[in-house]
Amino acid sequence: MECWGVPAIAYDSDIGFKYGAVINLFDYGQGDFYPGYKHSVFLEWSRTTKGSGINQIEYDSEHLIPGIRVTGEFSYLTEKALDFYGFDGYRTPYFKSWEDTISRMYYRLDQNLLRAKTEFQGKLPFKNINWLAGFSFYGVKVDSVDLDNLNKGKREEDKIPISGGGLYGQFIRWGIINEHEYQGGNALLLRAGAIYDTRDNEANPMKGLWTGIQLIYCPELGQVSNQSFAKLVINHRQYFTLIPKHLNLAVRASYQGRIWGKQPFYMLPYVYNSAPSPTRNGLGGAKTVRGVLRNRVVGEDFLYGNLELRYKFYRATYFKQNIYAALAAFYDWGLVTSTYDLPKDLPQEASGFFSAGQQGNRAQCHWAGAVCSHERKFCG
Repeated sequence: MECWGVPAIAYDSDIGFKYGAVINLFDYGQGDFYPGYKHSVFLEWSRTTKGSGINQIEYDSEHLIPGIRVTGEFSYLTEKALDFYGFDGYRTPYFKSWEDTISRMYYRLDQNLLRAKTEFQGKLPFKNINWLAGFSFYGVKVDSVDLDNLNKGKREEDKIPISGGGLYGQFIRWGIINEHEYQGGNALLLRAGAIYDTRDNEANPMKGLWTGIQLIYCPELGQVSNQSFAKLVINHRQYFTLIPKHLNLAVRASYQGRIWGKQPFYMLPYVYNSAPSPTRNGLGGAKTVRGVLRNRVVGEDFLYGNLELRYKFYRATYFKQNIYAALAAFYDWGLVTSTYDLPKDLPQEASGFFSAGQQGNRAQCHWAGAVCSHERKFCG
């Protein structure tokens, strides 16, 4: 059994000082499973002094049930200032100046998320093809940002001004977010699909491809009618060796689209993967379309992907551990491929708001992209 852990420390002037720890436990048996493992347990606990927090445990093993990979997650995530920029990417305009002239919290909301997830994968009688099945429960509570809480202890000149709920409050008043879902709700996702995998290893592949197709169905849970939906998720990753052991190219693309039904707004900003990759929270930020604001590209149907050139320039072994340092240059992109259905009786104020967005961003066509290079830890 081996354990890796790092402290979680950060500071934000609005949500406060962050403290906590991240721990990953690996059971390699007698070493005969390395670089794979028998069991993996990931733990993260962190809080901020203003109430944001991560309480998360993840488990992954191919040996708990012989012949079946079992992955589980239980998380309770509280975000006191979660990014919210509306729907369909640039169709909803973003005015950076409003964060200075109206409020820094104009494009934020408060969300508590309880998530429980289990996934199973097993081999099919075809070479390199696996089946997958699983379910996830989402319990989401949404509200406007609690400015009284965030302003505690601040000098009068540093306090965040009231913004009427920000963009989230505007969308409620305009009827874009309806009365049945504006406070959040519950969702049960049932998943089934197949995976084709020829990668040479999972953690940081140098060659091969991985393609996953899954159907996700969310039934009505008796709270609100007409809230069931189904999605098709196609994820593809391919790896090309350019210089053996040192340089390779990773190409990744994903399509995630609604087949039928209507997704409540609080279930839109999720990017679905299959184990062991986690479900992401919207396009943008540090995990999907890097260099673009987190949750800036949100829609019922979207494409995203990246090209990444990976160069391992240093390898060594310390304390019986294989260590390497690497650089990566990448290009990320995301594209909303459908439009969110807006109410037909939008007030004039709302119509003018969206017209300004379409005129100001006409050349961008709901497109987001970023080019960058940096050091990072890879995960295939």
